[in-house]
Amino acid sequence: MGTPVPRRRVVVLDGDLTRRKDLIDTLSRDGHEVMAAETATALHRILSERPVDAVVLDMSPPDDNGLAILRTLRAASPVGLIALSHHDDTFDRVIALEMGADHYMVHPVDPRDLAVRLRNLLWRCGGSGSASGLGSTAGGMAKTQFRFGEWLFDVPKRVLRSADNGTSTLTRQETAVLQALVSHPGKVLSRDQLMDAVNREWNPTDRTIDVLIGRLRRKIEPDPAKPELIVTIYGEGYLFTGAVL
Repeated sequence: MGTPVPRRRVVVLDGDLTRRKDLIDTLSRDGHEVMAAETATALHRILSERPVDAVVLDMSPPDDNGLAILRTLRAASPVGLIALSHHDDTFDRVIALEMGADHYMVHPVDPRDLAVRLRNLLWRCGGSGSASGLGSTAGGMAKTQFRFGEWLFDVPKRVLRSADNGTSTLTRQETAVLQALVSHPGKVLSRDQLMDAVNREWNPTDRTIDVLIGRLRRKIEPDPAKPELIVTIYGEGYLFTGAVL
């Protein structure tokens, strides 16, 4: 992508020593400061001692539940989360994404594939805008703040702030999708375009975008069951209808 990613702190939680070592070696060669955690207890100890930028989480730790860990981490911060699982099932994938995972990968995981996904995830969190130009203005410069309805959307901070100063933290993928939509109000964006925004290849069975749209609606719509800001255009994609400043 042309811009080197600064050295970032990454924790790898995997109870399998061989897998953990392979991932740590690959991510270290990719320029990250990588810390190992064999258990959820070790992960929480690391997180209590220092800030980290991303967690690579095997969903079957020996001492906890992977979904519970995802939920706890996402509630605490917008840290990058990559979930690794033995279950190649749509239901499991959707639940993990609902809990806040940015990516869901199925074992056996190619460490090089994971390294690229992590690199892109960390690159995106630096406020560089969405892939494929979806987050850029017509002049080519990415806006960092958008106002619509009662909300102020701060892209670099990944925060929505309401008129009464309430705040809602967004994940990186939620930020990317919302940035793409509010950058093109009144224009239908296809699922393919939104998949580009979150740096995923189009797959007709992948419900990532639907999950992210659902999470965004719960945060910005008065009635998520009857969305007025993010509208589904059946057979085409999603339309942001609000006035954006």
